Amino acid sequence: MEKELNDVLKKINAFNEDNLDSFRLYVEKGTLLAHELNDPEMLIRILTARAYMYGWQWNYDSATYYFHEALRLARGNRSEREKYILNFLGQHNSRFNRYDSALYYFYQSMQMRKSADGKGLGIVYNNIGLVHYAMFNFEEAIRNFRRTLKENPQSGNDRLDPILNIGLSYLRLNNYDSAFYYLNESVMLMDSSTPVLTRIKVYNSLGIFYMEHSKDPETSDRYLKDALELSEDHFPNQQAMVLSNLASLKLALKETDSAWFYVGKSQGLAKEFTAELWLRNNFQTISKLYFESGDHKNAHIYYRKYDSLANKINGHSVSHQMSAMKMKLDEKENAALKEEQDRKIEKRNAQLLVLLAVLLTVSSFVVVLYRSNRFRKRANEQIRETLEELRTTQDQL
Repeated sequence: MEKELNDVLKKINAFNEDNLDSFRLYVEKGTLLAHELNDPEMLIRILTARAYMYGWQWNYDSATYYFHEALRLARGNRSEREKYILNFLGQHNSRFNRYDSALYYFYQSMQMRKSADGKGLGIVYNNIGLVHYAMFNFEEAIRNFRRTLKENPQSGNDRLDPILNIGLSYLRLNNYDSAFYYLNESVMLMDSSTPVLTRIKVYNSLGIFYMEHSKDPETSDRYLKDALELSEDHFPNQQAMVLSNLASLKLALKETDSAWFYVGKSQGLAKEFTAELWLRNNFQTISKLYFESGDHKNAHIYYRKYDSLANKINGHSVSHQMSAMKMKLDEKENAALKEEQDRKIEKRNAQLLVLLAVLLTVSSFVVVLYRSNRFRKRANEQIRETLEELRTTQDQL
């Protein structure tokens, strides 16, 4: 039965959100086998898989419940998997834009990892960087991506992710020279094993670079269409992003029909998945398209939609930055409080030691005094007995 469960777990690991029905089937089978074997480690892995399943279905509450069940079981059995589940919880909350909670779990996962676990620390730092990127803290994101490279200086895809993320961050900071350096390195690191999602990000980013900085529309169009082709089957959120960028490119080239086509497709996907960033960009593009056509009324309506959503996103950014700052402040305050408590405990322990020493001294003195009194009493009794004997002898004489 154990072998059967291991086979099921291997099949679960081979599936992802594109094979949800098969994934669900093996999760149910694995749950039954893990309960029959009463194997906590296996059950932890099955609970984690079930949490992922609900996360892929955008069911935040159910996914959170099963992640916490896995975490509770891992802590109860002192399992090594606790640090991994904390990292998974961080990724889960980040996916649902709950960035404060994501950072909370990532920092917990990081604290559990030893300095020798460079790869694990690198993964957590990269995830923390992605959260800061989503919160528009691009400089803080770059610092964490660099720490990923420092902790885990690997080659191939392990190196590609943080290199790409640094390039994306510099692109958002409009530092085009640095962005191109890291994006170009990303292209050189790609090979046949590079995940499709990573390829989409690389091509989309180069498309933006050639559109905004190099003013090379042909190269931009080629990269964006490569990204679009890769995203069409399994990555609707990424597809909305690429379509939005293609619409912006076509608008810049005065190809209004193509711009309307791409922005319409992007808007449909962005609404379906509540992708606020692409909805915002699309509102701006639509506003410009109406303005170009002379329809100033609709241009104004969509500009107001763009402005409202932009303010909302920027408000989220400020809110998340403040929350991140509060978390750091709370950590410092907690550390200071712990240090103060440790000092009080040390002082109390020192006082107890002094008190114990005094008690031992007093006890020793009492024992000596008691023995001295007993000796004196016994001596007095002997003297009294001797005097009695002398009186008796004298009376006889």
